[in-house]
Amino acid sequence: MKKNGLILALLLLAMSVFADVIVMKDGTRITAKILRVDATNIEYRQGANDDGPIITRTLVGIDHIEFENGEVMKIDAPAAEPTSTIRYQPTQQPSTTMTNYGYSAFSQPAMIPMVQGHIERVDGGYILSTANERISMTPKNYELFLQANCPEVYNSYLSNKRLINSGSILAGIAIGSILGGVLDYAIGYGVGSPETVVIGAVFMSVGGVAAVVGTPLWIVGEVKLKNNHNLYNQQCGTLAFGISSSPNGIGLAMRF
Repeated sequence: MKKNGLILALLLLAMSVFADVIVMKDGTRITAKILRVDATNIEYRQGANDDGPIITRTLVGIDHIEFENGEVMKIDAPAAEPTSTIRYQPTQQPSTTMTNYGYSAFSQPAMIPMVQGHIERVDGGYILSTANERISMTPKNYELFLQANCPEVYNSYLSNKRLINSGSILAGIAIGSILGGVLDYAIGYGVGSPETVVIGAVFMSVGGVAAVVGTPLWIVGEVKLKNNHNLYNQQCGTLAFGISSSPNGIGLAMRF
């Protein structure tokens, strides 16, 4: 046990030595891998994780940066409220990437943030807005996010998916039964076989019932699924404030 503890300590020491360090004005030290620094922002990965999320934040609150090669960069940023954005980048190609928002989303549950905020539904996925962040999520991300942050809405989400699946199955049965029934009916009528005609009529009836039952299930499930994020905002979401820009200037945006 002591040997394992010593190895762990040495590994942590090596990570702190062979890594960049962001030193805040309050003395906080953030071990990171610096990717880019410009006049207003810094982009880095937390710790020594090459596959971790890319964090972009303003230079406000940062005193200096200590690079792995020993170089020190003094930061002279204006006094303002710091903001940060987490941009997730997968090791594999994501099924949906919402590049319009400048973020990438992926489907690894360990990377889903345990946070609250306001969720908007957009083409191809969802946008989670908190006080300082806008994080894009694929439908799979959204499902994992609900599972981790709002179990009651997650259960509703699964129930809606079951409605859609049931409706789809019944729709398939309806189509197959009606087509088969029409074929049997036509054959029976053509060869003068009353039994075949009856069988065809029965199949068409079964298909009609399946269509009558399945179609409403599918429609209700789809409508509820599309509005599931509103249920999250009502039950588990929080007020989200953020800075937004428009042609008329910059203002404070409140989402609830």
